[in-house]
Amino acid sequence: YITQSVASPSHENTTEILEMNNTDPSSRNLSSWTTVTSSSPKTTKITKGHQTTQDNILFITGWTGDYEEDYTKISPTVPPNVPLKPCPYDRCKHLEIPCKETQWIAQGRCLCPGVSGPSIRPNMPHLTQLIPGEKDINVSWCSPLSTVHGYRVLYGPSNGILERGPILNGSYRFYSIGGLLPNTLYLICIMAFNDVGESPVEENLELESAMSTPCRLIYTTSPKDIYIYVGVALAVLAGLVGLAVFGYWLHQKSRYSKETSLWEEMVLPNQLYKGDSVEQL
Repeated sequence: YITQSVASPSHENTTEILEMNNTDPSSRNLSSWTTVTSSSPKTTKITKGHQTTQDNILFITGWTGDYEEDYTKISPTVPPNVPLKPCPYDRCKHLEIPCKETQWIAQGRCLCPGVSGPSIRPNMPHLTQLIPGEKDINVSWCSPLSTVHGYRVLYGPSNGILERGPILNGSYRFYSIGGLLPNTLYLICIMAFNDVGESPVEENLELESAMSTPCRLIYTTSPKDIYIYVGVALAVLAGLVGLAVFGYWLHQKSRYSKETSLWEEMVLPNQLYKGDSVEQL
């Protein structure tokens, strides 16, 4: 018996089994022909065994490649006649996950705000809060209604060149600028970018500019040592004033006591003298 495998175009293996007359090696007449079809591909294997001392059986099976699995992206299904609400997404929250992920978790039962596509450069983000320190400034902002891949904070002296901060990913809404000079006016800007370009930046601003713009001027605070020295000086001055007032009060009290004693010394003898004079009369 000889078993032979043939791969068909439809990836099915056809196994052919031939029976041969082994008594006469010169004449190989086919006594039967059997075809067995296997639907699953197998790894090529060749084994040889002995059915009898004269007959050998050769088994040949087909080969297998890796199964190609089709992954179908399942879109969230929305039940009909269900009112949709906005997704719990905050454009001003630091490290907020994208709204599309929130919508996917909700199985499409909420709505995301409309944004411009990736083929348009982002709109300007707007600053929400600036907290100055002696040598740093904390910056917070809100994302624009645009496709944003990341942010960058620009900062520098008001009359100098702006320095570009590190690239921040699209979930950032907060950044702390360090290494600044105390009591100095700085220009702070926030910029969004994607594959198309960067959001515009307005650098010509006044000190009291609106927070809806991507830039703002702000002063860092004065050194804390100055306040300590001023506080100590005021405390010493208050102590000296208190001592002066207390000394003046003691002086006035002592003077009043002396005047009272002198008056008593002058008035008492006169009264005794008058009394003696009356008795003599």
